[in-house]
Amino acid sequence: MEKPVSLFIVDDDLGMLQTLSYILKEKGYEVDTAKDGFEAMERIKEKTFDIVLMDIKMPGMNGVELLRQLKKLSPDTIVVMMTAYSLNELIREAKKEGALCVLLKPLDLEKMMAFIEQFSAQQPILILDDDFDFCRSLQNILKSKGFAAAFALKVDEAINLIMENKYAVIFLDMKLNSITGQDAAVALKKIDPKALIILITGYQEQMAKEIQKTLIESAYCCLYKPLDIDALLGLLKNIKVKQLEKILGDC
Repeated sequence: MEKPVSLFIVDDDLGMLQTLSYILKEKGYEVDTAKDGFEAMERIKEKTFDIVLMDIKMPGMNGVELLRQLKKLSPDTIVVMMTAYSLNELIREAKKEGALCVLLKPLDLEKMMAFIEQFSAQQPILILDDDFDFCRSLQNILKSKGFAAAFALKVDEAINLIMENKYAVIFLDMKLNSITGQDAAVALKKIDPKALIILITGYQEQMAKEIQKTLIESAYCCLYKPLDIDALLGLLKNIKVKQLEKILGDC
């Protein structure tokens, strides 16, 4: 069973705290709350949260100070700050310290729910490579990290999968048996223009021109075999963060 997303709300406005907590719990999320920075620090030392929603202006320890401490303990936690005031200096500091966004109160709850739902959703990934062992190995790695991963050995198989499912990311080998990676990228983009195509190849120098052309026309970036799995996972995390930022908009 998939682990539920854990949320932590920190706000000295008890009405806001209770209302937001109630709404999120009704949606099935695991929610903890704290009414100030000091209480929040004790909870953060005990538990790691996926998303923290915190007020930027609180007595005793403001949100930026709490954010700074939280990021030392849990650098991967997504933090969204909230404020009802025009606090330009604190907002700049919050973004510098790693806040994903600073939202103005009253919150747009529809946008907030879309953001949390997007975070909760598995990132669907498709691997297109004619090397079965490579596909299966990468699929297993991605699944172990919580991604919904599928693979295809041929372009027509990949197209059929894309027509049935939406994939956020497609890993595409540049050297396929029946078609060039460049042509494959064009074909896949016609089916799903929103999918991000990440090229993969073991022929960096030999295919440099084709890689460059494909990057300009239709691909997001290129990774080289043997893959650096930590770098790959970091890339997928950055892609998801950018998707989350788009939902929240200009903040």
